[in-house]
Amino acid sequence: MVVTPFVRRAINGVRDCKKVAMAAQFAWKHRDIAANYRFEPMSHRHFAHMMDLSKGFFETEALTQATGSTIDDCRTAMECLVHYSVEAQSVVRGSWVAYENKTGKPIGFRLGHPIYRDPSTAPFSFPESPLIDQEITLFTPLNETFNKSWDIYPDENVIFKGEAVYIDPQFRRSGFFSALMDYHLNLPEIAEKTQANFISVVCTAHATKSWYSKLGFKTIYRSEPVVKNAKGEMVPLKDGEMWLMTNVMRGMTTFDVYPFWRAMRVVKKLQF
Repeated sequence: MVVTPFVRRAINGVRDCKKVAMAAQFAWKHRDIAANYRFEPMSHRHFAHMMDLSKGFFETEALTQATGSTIDDCRTAMECLVHYSVEAQSVVRGSWVAYENKTGKPIGFRLGHPIYRDPSTAPFSFPESPLIDQEITLFTPLNETFNKSWDIYPDENVIFKGEAVYIDPQFRRSGFFSALMDYHLNLPEIAEKTQANFISVVCTAHATKSWYSKLGFKTIYRSEPVVKNAKGEMVPLKDGEMWLMTNVMRGMTTFDVYPFWRAMRVVKKLQF
């Protein structure tokens, strides 16, 4: 496979030519993912599937396990989070749902959206609900970690947040995680549309810490390796401390396979 034509097409204005070439090679090697699965930009019609997938997310995520949280305990907060991501799609397409073509089964998602220092300045409306009971136990350490972004970047009013990525364990095959993480993710364009300079992610798993480190993200804060559960007990996080990792979006190249799969004609052109 000669990837040069695809690289040439995607390389205009890009600083990190090596990463573009790597994405092109990856897209060719894993083109069967495009044939067997599809990624859809999240919308209101995906809400029921998102809540179904959230059950598996809560069962496997390090922070939810440590705090003893389940989707039943935190459904209202998760519903609000999904609604927020959907409404934020009117600004940038940062959230996606993955499906198996053969069965039509939803198998994963990526949540990403702009967060505003003053929520009232968001150019979209979204439901708000105060955290209660187990939701406080789960989201307090998560929010406290992310909010360090505002302290470290006091002049920023908007930050793009990589909220969560989940793939059904049955489909965690080679390449799928990498394809979903950066699918159709144009960070310089997001920076232009939102006026956000930074992307921040709170990483609780070894896999995401490693992935973002390889992409050049900088760790700007590390939490304690323990959190408090609903009983008030301090329990360890299975992958250790949470890392708050950031990168500058303007001029940043992502590991996006979409333009190469599009050039190979294994996916259709997205219509928004």
